Amino acid sequence: MALVHIEILKKEVQWLYDNPNTIHRHPRKTVIAYLNQRILSLEQEQEEIKLAKETLRATKKATKKDDVEKSS
Repeated sequence: MALVHIEILKKEVQWLYDNPNTIHRHPRKTVIAYLNQRILSLEQEQEEIKLAKETLRATKKATKKDDVEKSS
C-alpha cells in the first residue's frame, strides 16, 4: 500500500516540476520539499517493515527447529 502512495507522491512532484506556472515559486518549493520528505519517510518505513518481516520469518524458523529438536 505504501508503494502506491509513494508513486502518487512522485507523480505529484513531477507534475509540479512540469507545471511551474500553476503555483507561485515559494509555495511550490515548500510543497515539493514536503512531498520529497514524505516520500523519503514512506520509503524508510517500507524498509523497516521489510526488515521486521524478515526478522519474524527467521525467528519463526528458528523456533520451529528448536521445537523439532526438543521433541526428538
